[in-house]
Amino acid sequence: ILTPLDFKDMLLSMKYRLGEDEFSTWFGHTTYDAPKLIDSIMRLRALGNALPVLRFDINVLCNAHTKSDMSTIYSAVLRGLEDFRKSVEDPFVQEFVLSQQYVGVPVTKTKDFMAWNEAFSTHCGPALLATPALCNASQWKFDGSPGNHTCKLGDLDDAVDEATMMAFYGLQHVEGEDLLQPVLPSTAGTDEKRREEDILRL
Repeated sequence: ILTPLDFKDMLLSMKYRLGEDEFSTWFGHTTYDAPKLIDSIMRLRALGNALPVLRFDINVLCNAHTKSDMSTIYSAVLRGLEDFRKSVEDPFVQEFVLSQQYVGVPVTKTKDFMAWNEAFSTHCGPALLATPALCNASQWKFDGSPGNHTCKLGDLDDAVDEATMMAFYGLQHVEGEDLLQPVLPSTAGTDEKRREEDILRL
């Protein structure tokens, strides 16, 4: 397990090579995507070595759920390694990307914004409906910073359309399952037909 402190020497080396100004251009700000740079460096280093790199945000490792029970993290690592192994060993898989979900969406909460928002690493924002509350221009200032309007949770729930969300994530109801399940790839007889079906479902 590596933490940000383990990358101190590497980052300092980059700073000395680039110089203060150039280094600050790339690293002088903190954004949601900042950890992904280190993530990519680790993945490039592991290319060709069949070595999986699993990145967990700090709020996934340390939160109210994992404080007394880390079994969900154990399960995520175990399943991630198994998925990686199967993909590497499958002679029909040439390239792959694994993106694990957080908890999934219960079939009873498909109209609940928070259920979608906490289910996957891919944010559900792009699939929300453009309701008047969400499009209120006063929530942003001219420079893009937060304004004086904040959407209420009820406004976000109103912007959730079950069919749109399920199409966005490629999910479906499966009888007997408590969570929405991934739509399986087409099994049509020709490449053209499979592509035609999958582009609208996956």
